[in-house]
Amino acid sequence: MSDEEPFFHEEIYNIKNIYLEIIRGYSYDFEKDIYVKHFTDLERIQIIEKRNEIIEKIKIKGLRTEKEALKYIISENIWSYDKEKEIAELELKVEDNTRMANNMVVAAQKNTILKLVEKDKEELFKKRNERENLLGLTVEKYADNKYINYYLYFSFFKDSGLKQRYFSESDFVDLEDNEISDYFQIYSRALDKFNESNFKKIAVTPFFVNIAAMAYEDTRLFLDKSVLDYTNYQLEIFNMGKRNVRVSSEANGDPPIIHSQTKYSQLIKWYDLQYATSETKRKEAAGQNHGVKKSINYV
Repeated sequence: MSDEEPFFHEEIYNIKNIYLEIIRGYSYDFEKDIYVKHFTDLERIQIIEKRNEIIEKIKIKGLRTEKEALKYIISENIWSYDKEKEIAELELKVEDNTRMANNMVVAAQKNTILKLVEKDKEELFKKRNERENLLGLTVEKYADNKYINYYLYFSFFKDSGLKQRYFSESDFVDLEDNEISDYFQIYSRALDKFNESNFKKIAVTPFFVNIAAMAYEDTRLFLDKSVLDYTNYQLEIFNMGKRNVRVSSEANGDPPIIHSQTKYSQLIKWYDLQYATSETKRKEAAGQNHGVKKSINYV
């Protein structure tokens, strides 16, 4: 089987199908006949409410909170506030330098930074893992292990109108761990196509760039609803589309012409290059110096 990147015309129908699911706001699992709802930000927050409910219930049983457990292990001199600070600093380095790498166009520089980011991630993982082992089971950890299951309850439906839940609340609570695991596989199977790679492809496809241009000043012209009602996927592709509309309007020249040998990577590279050029000019005009965190040294 060839690992070569497919041509634009070989991918376009799959990308349009992914776009259709995003616009509809749900995906469908044919094997189990389950409609999987895509969430808005508000709906995700409502799921987090379940976490708070679990926390309040488990507190009554006497389990320590993370704050209480942290205070204890520090008082016993098996952890320290300095180590807490080290974790926070690593988190900031990873976030800042990952963002910087994503804005870079020169592959060699980008790869150098990403390799160092991976090194910081490994160190961060070790420190977090050490901390978690010392804290033991806390109220928050217990709640995190339980509330995540409610993504299944709130996202699974029996109908395309997303009116009839797939589970009753009582049936859902009685699900065994192995059943939860099986349903999460269905959830992942339905949603794993909604990733940054495919979002970028949608956002550079000409028909979508035209839609984003039309709705650039008024989001209701995109889906005829408030931006607060957008699913996370709808908002993601719309923001990417708006970026590309702005980029193309500021570019010196047009995007690559699509023909039988065109690949999505060529379109994405053109938009990313124009964006990087535009951002560099904007920062230079503002007199800003843009660099990697001091902890990063080029070899």
